[in-house]
Amino acid sequence: MIAWDAQRDPRFWSDRRGRVNTRTGMILEGRVDFLFMGYYQFGDLAARATYGQLLFLGVTGRMPTAAEERMLDAMTGGTSYGDPRLWFLSAARWGGEVRSPAAAALAGAVTICDSKVFGGLATYLASDYFQRSVQRIRDEGIGVEALVAERLDKKETIPGYGRPLVRRDERVPVLLKIHSELGFPIGPHLRLALDIQEVILRRKDIVLNTGGVESAIMSDMGLTPRQINSLVLMQLVPSIFAAMMEGYDEEPGEFLPQACEDIEYTGPAERAVPSRD
Repeated sequence: MIAWDAQRDPRFWSDRRGRVNTRTGMILEGRVDFLFMGYYQFGDLAARATYGQLLFLGVTGRMPTAAEERMLDAMTGGTSYGDPRLWFLSAARWGGEVRSPAAAALAGAVTICDSKVFGGLATYLASDYFQRSVQRIRDEGIGVEALVAERLDKKETIPGYGRPLVRRDERVPVLLKIHSELGFPIGPHLRLALDIQEVILRRKDIVLNTGGVESAIMSDMGLTPRQINSLVLMQLVPSIFAAMMEGYDEEPGEFLPQACEDIEYTGPAERAVPSRD
C-alpha cells in the first residue's frame, strides 16, 4: 500500500513544483550527448554496452558483471517457451491474430505473466520471503525447520516451491549447474532455498521451482524483490514476441477455435428469472 503521509503537507508539492528530481539521466547542454544512469549514452552505451547490460543497468542502477549477465541470459533462455498453449503465449498469439497493436498484445501477455503462481509477481513474493527469512535467521536465530513449520502448519504455501502442472521443474538443475560453472558461491539466499526444500520434502513432495531458484540467485546478487520482479518479466518477452509474430502471420481466428459443443456447462439448470414483485 502506498503511504501518502508526506503528501499531506503542502510543502511536499511546493518544494517540487517545476523541478524534476531523477537519477535516470538528462540531456546535456547542446545535445552533444545524454546521460543515462551515470553513463554517456553515445560515448559509453551506444559504443560498447549490450542489451542485457542496459536492461540490468536500468533496473538496478549498476552494470552487471560478466558472470551476472551470463546467468541472466541463462535464465532467459530457460524460460523462452515456444508452446502457444501456455496461457500468456495464447494471449500474445490471439493478439497478433486479431491484429492488435504490438504494444497492446505485449502488454496483455506481460500482465498475465505477473501472477502469484508464475512469472514476475511469483518471483517478487519468493525473493521477498527469502530476503526476510535470511534477515530473521541473522537477527532472531530462527532455524529452517521453524520457518517451514510457520507456513505449512497454517496450511500456507511457501513462495518459490511447487508447480501447477508437474511435480518437478526441469529448469532448476540446469540453472544450478550454470550457476556453479560461472563460479558463483552458494550465497545465503540460495543456501536457504535449498535447505527449505530438504525440510519440505520430509513432509510433502514439493520442490523448488524456477521462480524460487532465480529469486534466490538474484537475491544473492544484491537485488531487491522489485528489481527481481522486473527482470524476470523481461525474461519472458522473447517467447511472447515469437507468439505475437506467429499470430500476425496467421489468419484471424486460426488458433484454437472453439465450438459450442466444446464447452461443458456445469452450472445451474435452465430456470426462469425471478419476478421483482
